[in-house]
Amino acid sequence: MRRILAFALGTALASLACREKALPPAPVQSPVPDFVADCRPCRFQIGAGLRPVGFTFEIDSGAEGRVVRAIEAQPDGGIQAQRLEVHDMTPEAPGEQFFFGAVDLNRDGFLDVMIATSRGIANTYVDYWRFVPDSNRFSYLGKYPIFSMDTASHRLTTYERGGEGGREYLTREWSFKGDSLSEVSRTISRTP
Repeated sequence: MRRILAFALGTALASLACREKALPPAPVQSPVPDFVADCRPCRFQIGAGLRPVGFTFEIDSGAEGRVVRAIEAQPDGGIQAQRLEVHDMTPEAPGEQFFFGAVDLNRDGFLDVMIATSRGIANTYVDYWRFVPDSNRFSYLGKYPIFSMDTASHRLTTYERGGEGGREYLTREWSFKGDSLSEVSRTISRTP
């Protein structure tokens, strides 16, 4: 009987020692968009009263460099993860970092997620996902030139350089109407 009890106790202790230990969650980081090598995960507080969300990159590497194919958004507390598909990312050269973060685009008090998908000398294009508080999920907003925010008018502005050797500039202002983003104005400028 003693041997059976010792065997059972030894087996139970061995199984406890062999189990994967749960790692504590990564610290909550500043959501301000910045360059990151990888997110494993990057954790942001999306809004007051919400659990932090961990964002993990699904990265493909090839001869041309690395691309983020998708971002897994995993709220703390066992809530179901969401897969955010990244659209047509230009590969980042080896050693280059990804530009990723969160900003409150529609000024609803909740952060919206962004990742740069194409970074050139003149223009940067970004995939944006708007946080929808009713569903506690992210909704793909689209790919846009990187937004600048005007805090006074609450409008978003984009600038693109192109045409004739980069001497043409396109400035657009955007505004939210409900859940949709609409272009409010467009100006084309040319330098001599």
